[in-house]
Amino acid sequence: MSTPILGIGSASFGGSIYGFGTPATETITPGRPMENQNQNMSLDARLIDTNTRDFVINLDGNTAGMTSVSQQVFLAMATTLGSSAVASVGNQIKEMQTLNPAYQSQIIGYTQSALSGLVSAGFISIVNITVTPLVYLTVVTGATVNLFWMDNSQNKMQQSNFNISG
Repeated sequence: MSTPILGIGSASFGGSIYGFGTPATETITPGRPMENQNQNMSLDARLIDTNTRDFVINLDGNTAGMTSVSQQVFLAMATTLGSSAVASVGNQIKEMQTLNPAYQSQIIGYTQSALSGLVSAGFISIVNITVTPLVYLTVVTGATVNLFWMDNSQNKMQQSNFNISG
């Protein structure tokens, strides 16, 4: 049996032009997407929770925002070098097998290297990096990297903290 070739919409399936049912609609939420509620402004990147690494949804149901520079700093520190689609993004901190006596200077070096692309592009300036050991009983089990940096696009000082387990 042969079927004539019909154009799109010439032979809908169902009782209306949409077929069965009706098209899906989205619920409109108040506020603006990627909004920083403290500053009442829309930002240019989705806010990532530093603990869960999920995108943050605010109380209005919209995605919360952060600056793209802040997001790039987070991704550089949260990504293992060579594990993303952009091979140059990330750090080598997870390559450390143990927290040896020189671990603090190694972590500072890895942090500077991870952020070097943003520094050389002029997006950020590193102000200070400190490494605080996480101690359980008398054993160093990890560290917290406290990164103080200047967002040059906004001329604003920022602080980011990243935990490293040993």
